[in-house]
Amino acid sequence: MRLRIDGVPRTAKNSQRIAMNKKTGKRFIIAGKSAGTWGESAVGQLMEQYAHLRHRAKGTTGYSITEDVHVKALIYRDRRTGDLDNFQHAIGDALQKAGVIKNDKQIESWDGSRKLIDRENPRVEIEIEPFTE
Repeated sequence: MRLRIDGVPRTAKNSQRIAMNKKTGKRFIIAGKSAGTWGESAVGQLMEQYAHLRHRAKGTTGYSITEDVHVKALIYRDRRTGDLDNFQHAIGDALQKAGVIKNDKQIESWDGSRKLIDRENPRVEIEIEPFTE
């Protein structure tokens, strides 16, 4: 299965903010605005694509992949920033929130994933396959 997320990929770990609990006065770290915006957009795009693929392939929508999977992600960035593992974490979270996979712990392999540069067309291209040892 091939999916695509258009837009500049962002990770929560590269753009964190400090917030304060109003009740306790304790500080805590939350994702930055750019990461949150990218994540919301990614989830919406994935939901739309997955619903279309599921409907076309099975005649129904509304269920997640429950088997272990191999994911390959080509991350086309607008600049040379970010750690690959942080991008993988953000992509796994988006796949889970979009309902493509039941839980991101099902991702057994990220083989072939890499960071690339495309300043004119930043995006993430994702391939998901059943995991085989």
